[in-house]
Amino acid sequence: MARPVSEHVLEVKRKLIDRLRQNAHQPGDRFLSNRAIADQYGISYQTANRVMRELVSEGHLVRRSAAGTFVPGEASRLTGAVLLFDKRARRKESFGSRLLQKVGDSLNQLRVEWSVRWTDPDADLARTRLPDDRLPVLWNVPELIRPIIAQKRRALLLNDRAPSGVGATLIDSVEVDDYSGGATAAQLLRDRSPGGRFAIVAGPVADARSTSRVHGFLSLAQGRTVIAGGWYYEHAEAIAGEAIAAGPDGIFCCNDRLAHALVDHCRKHQLPIPPIVGFDNAPVAERLGLTTIAIPWTEVADSAAALVRLRLRDHHSTASHRVFAPQPIVRWVTSNRSSLP
Repeated sequence: MARPVSEHVLEVKRKLIDRLRQNAHQPGDRFLSNRAIADQYGISYQTANRVMRELVSEGHLVRRSAAGTFVPGEASRLTGAVLLFDKRARRKESFGSRLLQKVGDSLNQLRVEWSVRWTDPDADLARTRLPDDRLPVLWNVPELIRPIIAQKRRALLLNDRAPSGVGATLIDSVEVDDYSGGATAAQLLRDRSPGGRFAIVAGPVADARSTSRVHGFLSLAQGRTVIAGGWYYEHAEAIAGEAIAAGPDGIFCCNDRLAHALVDHCRKHQLPIPPIVGFDNAPVAERLGLTTIAIPWTEVADSAAALVRLRLRDHHSTASHRVFAPQPIVRWVTSNRSSLP
């Protein structure tokens, strides 16, 4: 006489069916292994195997020889990437512009098809229709992350951290350690001007990158924070005098464009240029001879392109989250020769 099935095993089976009905897995996705089910639900491997066989026989799952157990249906095939970039990346020599160029070059080297779609922060991005056959690659469009997760889609975040929870299992990310970069800037200025009075020129108030860079600096040095309110030259122009007065012995600017405005302010008014550290290693930093915290652009772009190619080949592997440490480039600006046109 067959041994009756325990209530616990029946409950495990019900939970697995509910998991499928709630779209926790998409058509064509590999389902949990027998070992994973046994460990997660506290049953033996043999019992987990029996439950899986029942789910297959009832049509909830399909078994593929030498491959495993899968959700019925065909997985959508990804044929390329769509790069969804904030329209600010159209601005020449901006962070987004350089990131787009570098990632595009890396994708071309790997022969990955890609296209760009510009996003507008004033638009209702949550209703944006994304092509099913393209992997979304996002820069500075956080409004799209939630609907992508709700659709159980794969995506790649550039220069941003993947969300916690389910999102961390679906969304790959490539980012720069902004906190470490800010701390490195503090070390450079402390070595240059021990015990000096420092200032920090911050970018947008709500921008996580700016906030992290400021916090990293303040973890190793004291300084007065002056809010520029944006990432561009004109934002720093308005507060240049205040920042220079606040940091006569050294100033950390949260990107190179902000630093550019401070250097030009000193040159225009024939003021001594304090030690200034920027961030990004944008083209303007090299032209000025500016000390900066350099983003490893090639490594970031190549890593992003490699993750895109991985997703095109393997839709099921665990999400990857890669963090790159920025490196200091020391070349202190001292000349008062104006860089203004």
